[in-house]
Amino acid sequence: TETLPVDGGNITYPNCRKDTVGSEWTLDLDGTWEKVKGHAAMLTGNENKGTVTFRIFAGEKEIFSRIGMKPEDVKQLIDVDIPAGATQLRFTLTKEAGAADTDTGVWADLRLFRAGSGK
Repeated sequence: TETLPVDGGNITYPNCRKDTVGSEWTLDLDGTWEKVKGHAAMLTGNENKGTVTFRIFAGEKEIFSRIGMKPEDVKQLIDVDIPAGATQLRFTLTKEAGAADTDTGVWADLRLFRAGSGK
C-alpha cells in the first residue's frame, strides 16, 4: 500500500487506496464485522478539479456517503456501523459536477472492527 498525501499534503496515511472516478470495489465479509473507520479525501497535488462522491454499501444498503467532495475540502471521517450479518461492503467513487475521468479520491486509513472488539 502506498502512502498518499491528503489535506493539502500536510498529512500522509500509510493504509490508503486511491481510486479514479467510476471505481468500485468490494470486501467480502463473514457477518461478524460491526464497524468501518477511516477517512475519505481527495488526493493532493494532482490535477483534481471537479467534485466526487464517496459511498459505502453493505449489501444494497448505503451506510456512508460524502456527497460533493471537492479537492480543497478537508478529509471526511468514516465511522459507521456495519449491519449485523453483512457479507459484503462495496466502496464507490462517482463523478459529480465538473469532475474529469482522472479525478482521484483516497480511502485513507480504512479499518474494520469485529463485533465485540469495543471500537
